[in-house]
Amino acid sequence: MSTAIAAVLGLIFSTATGGKVELQVLVNDLAARDVVFLGEEHDNTAGHQMQLQILRALHKKRPDLVVSMEMFERDVQGVLDDYLRGRIAEEAFLEHCRPWGNYKKHYRAIVEYAKANGLDVIAANAPRRSARKVAQGGGDLTAYVARKTSAVKDQYWELFKDAMKEHPGEITEQGLTRMYEAQCMKDDTMAESIADYLQGRPHRKPLVVHLCGKFHSDYGLGTVVRLLHRRPLATVGVVTMVAAEEVEKQDLEDHADKGHFVLVVKAEPKPAAKPLADAEAKPTAKPLADAEAKPKRSGKAAGLGIMPDYGSDDPGVLVSGVSGGGAAELAGIKGGDLIVKIGKETVESLEDYMDVMGDLRAGQTVKVTVKRDGKDKAIDVKLGVSRR
Repeated sequence: MSTAIAAVLGLIFSTATGGKVELQVLVNDLAARDVVFLGEEHDNTAGHQMQLQILRALHKKRPDLVVSMEMFERDVQGVLDDYLRGRIAEEAFLEHCRPWGNYKKHYRAIVEYAKANGLDVIAANAPRRSARKVAQGGGDLTAYVARKTSAVKDQYWELFKDAMKEHPGEITEQGLTRMYEAQCMKDDTMAESIADYLQGRPHRKPLVVHLCGKFHSDYGLGTVVRLLHRRPLATVGVVTMVAAEEVEKQDLEDHADKGHFVLVVKAEPKPAAKPLADAEAKPTAKPLADAEAKPKRSGKAAGLGIMPDYGSDDPGVLVSGVSGGGAAELAGIKGGDLIVKIGKETVESLEDYMDVMGDLRAGQTVKVTVKRDGKDKAIDVKLGVSRR
């Protein structure tokens, strides 16, 4: 990677040496493998740009390259193939492939590169509806999920539990187990998608480059270990990603075991401070004598009273269920609703949801916008007290 690109996007570190390396060093290493996992932070623009640089460089070394993506689900493989081969227009492709909300910003460039160069793209993931059923305690034995799945409570389980501590909602042990089973089902399905592709093409030796959230591949767990169960002689390379405000000063000690290489990328710029989600325009400053009339920020933390669906990849927060007598239930929010906005703040992820709720206080009334039956519905909600 050139100095100019590194300055803009980030740096590459080898965990074998602990030092910085150029792009070509990473490429030479990964090009000798069978499958490469590019673990990412889904919303990091610099990270996605680095991925595209890596993909292009790997393609030069290994012309028979195949892209595999968590972001597309198995049941849209035919639609994806039709688009890549020019049989349908992009408009039809986007209408039927259920792209992620950040597709155009972060994933379109890779799909277009594959299309322009005649590369296959594997729609590797399990359909969201299947993961949702598992997370809610059901099962789904459709043709679009892995033929064999497992959810052993090992190191991956411990990491999963730690990750869930940062997420909103009240999670029982049983609920957490179901979410973990949904996570593992996705891992098994992605691993099987890659293994089946390779098994069906014994006359070729392609390099498969799989794009996924880094939790699916860090430490060689998740999708990685499940691929090796299916293809024990495969050689794999794992790349993880770390976002940092100051790339040069990022401490890599906690990331040294996560992969063969670490991409340290510039963190997304933080949005400018905004008023509370439901606040009107700020009034002009008042004299100190009027200070007692101003709302205080020392109230109790706000709670919506929902259980997020952690098996969903929809942009927003999918409501798995609502607490009886909680703010959401009283306002009319239902399981299956997709929260896309709170007040004036767009909600595309659980992290967005937590940030917005962290600025609110119990007793406030906010407008929560949900998608229900394909249509936006704005609901006024008087927030309750967070139970966390």
